[in-house]
Amino acid sequence: MAKYLLDIHIFIWVTCEADKLPKRCAEILSDDTHTIYLSMATICEMQIKNQLGKLPLNQRLNVIIDDVIKNNLYHILPITENHILNLQTLEFHHIPL
Repeated sequence: MAKYLLDIHIFIWVTCEADKLPKRCAEILSDDTHTIYLSMATICEMQIKNQLGKLPLNQRLNVIIDDVIKNNLYHILPITENHILNLQTLEFHHIPL
C-alpha cells in the first residue's frame, strides 16, 4: 500500500480531462490498495484559478469536490491554523496564479 498526494494537474485530468491522464497515474488511482489524498490547498488554488479565468471547468468546483467527498474517492487534507502561520518560515516565492 502506498500513499499519494494529488497535485492540481492530476486532479483536473481525473475530474475534467481524463484523456490527458497518463496511463501510470490511472493505474495508481484505480488501485484500491493505495490511499489518495487531495489537499485543501489544491482546492483553494483551483478556485482562485477558476475565478481568474485561468482554469475553465466543465462544472462548478463545489460540485466536483462534493462528488469526490460523497463517493469517498480521496481523503481531503485540511489546512490548519498552524500550517498558515508557519508560512512565515518559508522563503518568499511568487506563485504565478
